[in-house]
Amino acid sequence: MSSTIAYRQYWNAEEYGLYHGAIHATSAVSPLHLLGFLSSPASVTLLIDMIVAILTNAISTLPERLSPLNRLDDFLYLPEVLYVLFFVWLICSGPGKFSVDYWLAGKLLS
Repeated sequence: MSSTIAYRQYWNAEEYGLYHGAIHATSAVSPLHLLGFLSSPASVTLLIDMIVAILTNAISTLPERLSPLNRLDDFLYLPEVLYVLFFVWLICSGPGKFSVDYWLAGKLLS
């Protein structure tokens, strides 16, 4: 049984529309990051997606019988937390010089 089927059976995300919404949001916004087009709104969308992934799935994988510091250590090693940090950094710093946003801003301001 694939993990997608097991996930749907346990969570029944289709009933809430969350499963397909996350897939569509991720696949629609990821090319925007590659091009550097609308990178801040794309980062916000993926940031929300990762926060939902942390709250619904990743926290439940942490062991229960650890001290609070060990749980924090395990939490910070989750890949979703690293993605959250990346997206916050992209929102704050912007896309950079080699992006469509930078090119469009130069065209609009001149």
